[in-house]
Amino acid sequence: MNQLVAVQSVLTTFNQAFHPMISDIVKALNIPQISAGVHLGVFTEPYLQYIMDIMKTWESRLSKHKIAPYGKIIVGDIILLKKSCGPIVGLCQVMDIVSLNNFDINSLKQEYAALLMAGDDFFQSHEDALYATLMKIDRVTKLESPIQIQKKDRLGWIILHERPGMNFVSLESYR
Repeated sequence: MNQLVAVQSVLTTFNQAFHPMISDIVKALNIPQISAGVHLGVFTEPYLQYIMDIMKTWESRLSKHKIAPYGKIIVGDIILLKKSCGPIVGLCQVMDIVSLNNFDINSLKQEYAALLMAGDDFFQSHEDALYATLMKIDRVTKLESPIQIQKKDRLGWIILHERPGMNFVSLESYR
């Protein structure tokens, strides 16, 4: 079974009335049919809509510290697309990855600004970043029914399901 379809099938078991916790989704994803890594990414507007409309095909995460998704996502993994302060509205698959460390923000801007649909303000707000994960995304799929989840932390990225054999982080805090 296609990994994207398998994850979408799991997600259809949740509905608006259920409001699952992250741990509920983690448990539901723990089935043999899902061998891809599954990540929850939190997105702000207008970038989430650009992704949903397939206008934006590259996503980036920049940080001062070596945190997810840096070094923790690989081609073929699936990203659940969650609106900031809102529901999970879709999912997509990672088709390519560029991981950078100790990079020059101006070089990154010059090479990737158009692909990331990012303006000067984005690069200025990340000028002290040391780690960058750039992900080419495809196969964007809108969920028929958005899924409201109980998420109270401010993390912008969570690994929900590790690809078998890849022990990136402990999920204990979400179980």
